[in-house]
Amino acid sequence: TKLLAATRDSLNETLGRFFGDVFIYFNGRGDAANPGAIPRVVLQAFDQARAAAPNQPFVILGHSLGGVITMDLLSHFRPDIDVDLFISVGSQVAHFEELKLYRASDNAVKPPQKAKTPANIKRWINVFDPVDIFSYSVDRVFDRVDVDAPYDTETYTIKAHSAYFQQDRFYQRLRARIEALP
Repeated sequence: TKLLAATRDSLNETLGRFFGDVFIYFNGRGDAANPGAIPRVVLQAFDQARAAAPNQPFVILGHSLGGVITMDLLSHFRPDIDVDLFISVGSQVAHFEELKLYRASDNAVKPPQKAKTPANIKRWINVFDPVDIFSYSVDRVFDRVDVDAPYDTETYTIKAHSAYFQQDRFYQRLRARIEALP
């Protein structure tokens, strides 16, 4: 109780911002024929990145809601974008699939069945901290993930969600996982 009381203001602010962002995205995303503002901006960035380095592997790293938006965009809005490596970090990709909130989610797929990983995602690394309340494993929800790796940020509060990218060892371990891919 004392821990919750000490962190309540920070927790309320973080949760309020997160859920507000989620509602804004899902309510305004549109569909493939008429993408909303956020999908248009992100898809334009994907296209620009691919055009800037057409002979390089195309890698997308999505943290938190960025992983969710990327999954929605690649599975429904632009399944024509081939992604050599999708990296989701501290993300709710699995949770929103379980809730069937993606445009491409199939309501007929129920546990123990697994949802199809979009064919345009060639390799997928998912990183999650079991302490991070916004972070989920994807292996039990999707049929194809190359690496579904727990990572201990050694942060035991709501701050775990933003700790990944502040730690050198996170980058070292991610690089090792990328290099180990077939």
